[in-house]
Amino acid sequence: MVAALTTTILLIYFFLLFTAVFWLLIWFENRKLVFKDPKPKKLKPLTIVIPAYNEEKTIASSIDSCLNLTYPKGRLKIIVVNDGSTDGTRKVCERYAKRGKIKLLNQKNQGKAAAINNALKYITTPYMACLDADSFFEKDALPHILGYLDDPEVAASIPSIKITRHKTFAERLQWVEYLFSIYLRKLMSFIDALYVIPGPGSVYKTEVIKKVGGFDTSSLTEDMEIAFKVQDLGYRIENTLNAYVHTVAPPRMRQLMKQRLRWYIGYFETIKKHKHFILNKKFQNLGLFLLPINFVFIAAIFLIVFIALYQFLNGLWKAFLTLRAANYDLLSFIEPPDLSTFLFGIDVMSVFLIISTFLAIVVIYLSIRMSGEPTDLRGKGKHYLLYFLFYFPILSIFWIMSTLYAISRREWKWRGESLR
Repeated sequence: MVAALTTTILLIYFFLLFTAVFWLLIWFENRKLVFKDPKPKKLKPLTIVIPAYNEEKTIASSIDSCLNLTYPKGRLKIIVVNDGSTDGTRKVCERYAKRGKIKLLNQKNQGKAAAINNALKYITTPYMACLDADSFFEKDALPHILGYLDDPEVAASIPSIKITRHKTFAERLQWVEYLFSIYLRKLMSFIDALYVIPGPGSVYKTEVIKKVGGFDTSSLTEDMEIAFKVQDLGYRIENTLNAYVHTVAPPRMRQLMKQRLRWYIGYFETIKKHKHFILNKKFQNLGLFLLPINFVFIAAIFLIVFIALYQFLNGLWKAFLTLRAANYDLLSFIEPPDLSTFLFGIDVMSVFLIISTFLAIVVIYLSIRMSGEPTDLRGKGKHYLLYFLFYFPILSIFWIMSTLYAISRREWKWRGESLR
């Protein structure tokens, strides 16, 4: 049993190191290109769609960020879809609509995908963007995003997304996570392996979205579903590091859990619907590499948690047996540590741990650089430390819960409220 566990742990470490080194090699190969965006031949007319449900606190800032964009006058339209809000969202939007700043559509609560599809019927511009109502464009974002859409093979282009606030424990974890996502998303774009078109600030070719029939109203993750649909038609997705959109992150762990369960269960639903992508050479790196390796990663999470629990419980049992053999004499049970082993007993596991820690630091450093953020160890040091200590265990719990729900084929609900 011990040998089997040791072998499994070594294989997991090898897999994690392999993936880390793989992405570092992609970065190294393309390091001179990461900040280079093609300039748009022309800034074509664009419609921004903002679906909103009970976003009274942020909708005004979201609309203002669109109105303040650096874009030719008369070529930018804004449609806000009030998805049956029960707070003051409609009143806030009506103030902008009365001044002719936006077009306001009001509908019964049907969900984000239905709201975007409703707006799609009114869009006549060649490009359309989606902006979550709790997200905000930086004023010079659009030209960096739009240059990629001159390529006839590209259906969508996505910005880099950052967290607006990072005061709570959950927000600090996500602040670092989103920086890492900026790094990883850009590298995935180099090998055509992006499988999500995020809601905050992504831009689409309108004709492509209409061609695929709009967004799937039955999907938990419509932004992932649309990414698979456009790539199924042979289109590509691009990403820029020079356009930033800021978004509000769940401030509490309970809210974060709700969000991630929806994301991860939605991932399984989408993969099930588009299972023909897996190991299909038509989809190249996405089908042959990234999607299969994601399943290996999920399996590794289950194994790591199982092994950790086994070793913890086994250690407790051995400690109990030792204590009982010593007639429950705690003083005889406690032994001084073997300092020679502590100082010089470096085994294979320790080597893997040292290497993986070093690679993790390198990756976070590159993530900070690629996101344009200052390192700021004095101000953000605790963010990085919390991320290293707690992110993977928390992520593992979310993935395990999501996997079990997906296997059970139950519709995930949160206290009776469907996440659909």
